[in-house]
Amino acid sequence: MYVNFYDIEQQAWRNGSGYLPQGGSVSDALDRRVYEASAEKFVFRESKVPALDHPLRVVTSKLRVYTSEDGVPRHGSCLVEYYVGPEGKIHFPRVLESDHDDLSYSALLTLEVTEFEPPRRGGNPTYVRVHHPFNFKKKKKKASN
Repeated sequence: MYVNFYDIEQQAWRNGSGYLPQGGSVSDALDRRVYEASAEKFVFRESKVPALDHPLRVVTSKLRVYTSEDGVPRHGSCLVEYYVGPEGKIHFPRVLESDHDDLSYSALLTLEVTEFEPPRRGGNPTYVRVHHPFNFKKKKKKASN
């Protein structure tokens, strides 16, 4: 079986034409084909949260609280920066501020099991940098009757 792929630029060159119907040269045609499939075409660009097609939505998450050896849960706040990748998973979490190390661990453990709906901008996959504050509060004791 013989398969012939018709390429108007290559066909014109083979026929001896110095003029290519699409303009340029054979080298230009080759460059266009190589760069059309280059990795640059598949690189995701960072987007700002307001520029997304839809707001970020959590698909799965579970609050995980870490307590140090003394067993006393801490209360306070923690600010974490992370990226939501084009597949909705969290990458490169970094604690920016924290009232206590236990809170930092709790935030990072929670992010470990958190997944978002894949972010899109203009219908294309993208990634987003997020600054997420975590606030850990003391549990209120139930009033006895």
